[in-house]
Amino acid sequence: MEQELTGNPYALSGLSSKRRVKAVKVGDLRLATDPRATLITYALGSCLGVTFYDSRVPIVGLGHFLLPTAPPKCSLTESRKHVNTGLDELYRKLIDAGALKRRLKIHLFGCASILKGTPSLDIGRQNFNAAAQWLKTNNLSPIAAHVGGNKNRTVTIQADTGKITIRTGRDVIQI
Repeated sequence: MEQELTGNPYALSGLSSKRRVKAVKVGDLRLATDPRATLITYALGSCLGVTFYDSRVPIVGLGHFLLPTAPPKCSLTESRKHVNTGLDELYRKLIDAGALKRRLKIHLFGCASILKGTPSLDIGRQNFNAAAQWLKTNNLSPIAAHVGGNKNRTVTIQADTGKITIRTGRDVIQI
């Protein structure tokens, strides 16, 4: 499915101007409980993007993680850049806000192979493996993953419905 984007940055997912769009930058995470809120993160290359949704609260969470594993004793700002510690924080915030583990719908995005060549440079795969390990340790399973390849992704999630839109180049997918 293709969608031509216009000058409206929210045309990506058919968002109206009445929605409150909050950007999640690289190495950050955010929650939204306002039904008019939409979280968006841009240019997920080798980074991992993770969405959480609990329809009963309703609440959504979105994280954009840069690297797989945090070094010991890193700051809060630094810990949000890493899959293992960033996911810990995002999950804890969701639970503290009233989400229940059994109701969470989880999706994974990104983890592309942007740098070709040496496997040790495949940060995307390392990020995916770190997420898989974190999910296993916490007895959680994603509903779906849109990962790999060699293109960046932009992801939005709407707080009221959990509707997710993924843009890769000119391709737009809604789930």
